Amino acid sequence: MSLKGKLKLALVFIMIMGASFMPGFFPEFFGDWICKGGEKCRHLNCGFSTPPTLHYGFRHWIFILMGITFTIISLFEIANKENRE
Repeated sequence: MSLKGKLKLALVFIMIMGASFMPGFFPEFFGDWICKGGEKCRHLNCGFSTPPTLHYGFRHWIFILMGITFTIISLFEIANKENRE
């Protein structure tokens, strides 16, 4: 792999690492909520005896799917470009 390809690959992972901080800073935007525990909430895995738990909102799951999709596409583009050269 050329130096340019390695730098592109590193940039993809740096962007992923940077984006991973966003949900922590903006939990309201992502629709995340914390159930109080010990009571029934609307989440499937939450029961009566669970401790307080962070549940991901719909936008959080879309953000995760977008990140995975972007990563796969970027890796394929980098690999295809390396094979052509």
